[in-house]
Amino acid sequence: MKRNKFRQYSLFYCILLPVLIGDQLTKFFADMWLVGRTVTIWPKYIFLSYSQNSGAAWSLFQGNALLLGFIGILVLAIMFFSRKHLNIKRCPNQVAYGMICAGIAGNVIDRLSYGHVIDFIDIRLGNFCWPTFNIADAAICCGFLCIFYLLFSENRRKLKAMFY
Repeated sequence: MKRNKFRQYSLFYCILLPVLIGDQLTKFFADMWLVGRTVTIWPKYIFLSYSQNSGAAWSLFQGNALLLGFIGILVLAIMFFSRKHLNIKRCPNQVAYGMICAGIAGNVIDRLSYGHVIDFIDIRLGNFCWPTFNIADAAICCGFLCIFYLLFSENRRKLKAMFY
């Protein structure tokens, strides 16, 4: 019976584990090699530069890493106990929630281990500098984009059925 439970969510785990491991590995290497340095990936646009964020997205709520870590754990628990309501058994939902959970878990690990999140991806477009981020942040954003796409496409399908 437990084996079937794992199979039902196998795509979720196939997304969650590599994203989480990749996030933690890239942060480890950023901590080893990027402190005090900036590496140019694509001149004028993409750089790698080490930064620490003790807050949330866009450095909001600075100095509250422990509180934000526990909020992350709470969000993961709510998602776990709401998995039937969130319909995570559907394959597209497993991809989206796998990315979101991996991102949240990756940042929670940092907050509770170091008191900050390690950010290192720096994107600039002219004078505009996007806040430095990491793989976990990107996974959370991609997961939410997937959810919005799924909601939009499902509502669009329902509207078509009603009017056509």
